[in-house]
Amino acid sequence: MSGLIISRHAEARMRQRGWHKSDVELVLRYGSPDGKDVYFLSRKDAELAIHAHKREIERIERAVGSKVVLASNTIVTVYKSGRND
Repeated sequence: MSGLIISRHAEARMRQRGWHKSDVELVLRYGSPDGKDVYFLSRKDAELAIHAHKREIERIERAVGSKVVLASNTIVTVYKSGRND
């Protein structure tokens, strides 16, 4: 929510409704525009975000033990090191 200000009214409603700043950030990040200056996190939006994160988790798991060797800003080589710690 960089750059956005939470009004006193919104802070009060968030407290009343058990919302956290991170909940608002999720709706803004993954939700779809629903009119002017309104975002709505639909079931479809949520499923797309969950699917994308699951793919990222799979890629992270596959990359465990990998090394990337750099020289300045050039990738020289990549390989599995055999270490998983």
